[in-house]
Amino acid sequence: MAFSDLNPPETWFTHEECEAFEFMTPQQIDAEFDNFSWTEPRKLSWARKWRGVMLTWSDWTVLPDSALSESDQQLWRTYRQQLRDMFEEDLPVDEIVVPVQPWGTTPTVS
Repeated sequence: MAFSDLNPPETWFTHEECEAFEFMTPQQIDAEFDNFSWTEPRKLSWARKWRGVMLTWSDWTVLPDSALSESDQQLWRTYRQQLRDMFEEDLPVDEIVVPVQPWGTTPTVS
């Protein structure tokens, strides 16, 4: 899967520019959306934020007190390393390959 398949939300652009909806009138919000475009820097910013969320979400899988078996933890360590390595190559965001979470593994208790 590529990032272009994830359909990033248009609302993220307001966070990049340090604005929040509660401080904007409905007319201002409409004007912002009318002028919004997915530039490569915005895509890259969104992709990095997404990666950070995925890393944070999967932290529990590799903690010392995780209930996962060592083999399952290794699968998650591999996935997390793939997330960290996503931006190693200088590729356009739409060509970056998104690693697949090890959903297919059945967690086993140590």
